[in-house]
Amino acid sequence: MNKWLLAGGTLTLSTLLLFAAYFRLDVGQPTWVYQLQDASIENIALLPVKYAVIDSTKDGSERYSKKDIAILREKGIRPISYLSIGEASSYLPYWKSEWGYQQKGVLTITDSAPEWMGHVENPDWPESVKVRYWNSEWQQYMFEELKRIQDAGFKGVYLDIIDAYLYWGDSSTYKEDGEQSLLTDPTSPKDAAERMISFVRTLSAVAKERDPDFLIIPQNGEEILQFDNGSYLKSVDGIGVEDIWFNESKKNNSDEIEERLKWLSQFSKANKPVFSVDYVKGRYAINRYYRLCRNEKFYCFAAAPDRSLSSIKSFD
Repeated sequence: MNKWLLAGGTLTLSTLLLFAAYFRLDVGQPTWVYQLQDASIENIALLPVKYAVIDSTKDGSERYSKKDIAILREKGIRPISYLSIGEASSYLPYWKSEWGYQQKGVLTITDSAPEWMGHVENPDWPESVKVRYWNSEWQQYMFEELKRIQDAGFKGVYLDIIDAYLYWGDSSTYKEDGEQSLLTDPTSPKDAAERMISFVRTLSAVAKERDPDFLIIPQNGEEILQFDNGSYLKSVDGIGVEDIWFNESKKNNSDEIEERLKWLSQFSKANKPVFSVDYVKGRYAINRYYRLCRNEKFYCFAAAPDRSLSSIKSFD
């Protein structure tokens, strides 16, 4: 055989193997579960993971029982309950009808709503509205929810909308959205951040007084560490982060990625796990996400790009 044909054939085979490794053989698998809708305890219990973040209710109203949560714990999976502490949602059990109502997908807040409730719905999740999280009445609702979560047997809580401090920390931004300003609102991003840090620290102390092994995991807002004196990092047991690398099939700006990784490295250096979820479209982007995520030694979950967190098909 002609040596050039042989060389060419060898080169082609090597190239094919490289492409196979890049596109097919390096297919990633999730290393944690994050499902907030239609979660099946029985299905999750079959998965090879240590952590599962689910809502405390099956459908927004019916709560999971202690028996349900015990199934996960018996399989060696730590059940962690989602809890939004920066927004209130009209479908959750604590919501009172006099606060507001939804009509044709629009949430209208009434004059009877408490002072701590904002009046502008979240454009991405129109059933939800920002809250003044530093208000003692709102915090009491969250302490009660936390107790119910612990009573159900969950072994951690996943605190969402930490970055509400960015919303309330700049009155010019939320006033443009039509939000009202109160005299008790934060006067600066630093003020708003310190109020959030104080709230998370208190939630952590309350939870750990009942269960010292209970995990406190905030989601996003990692840059709040710039306002932290060390107490926030000490009071949490890890962090969840969305959208580090990808927006569907498009890779995020490299400078933004590096900036976020800089803050997240402080959690890693403190031996606190980072739970990453990117909402990724396409096998190529999914594979790249898993490689990048694994390189950082994070827990990784490529979720469907519709952001509904309604399935665990990533394990197929």
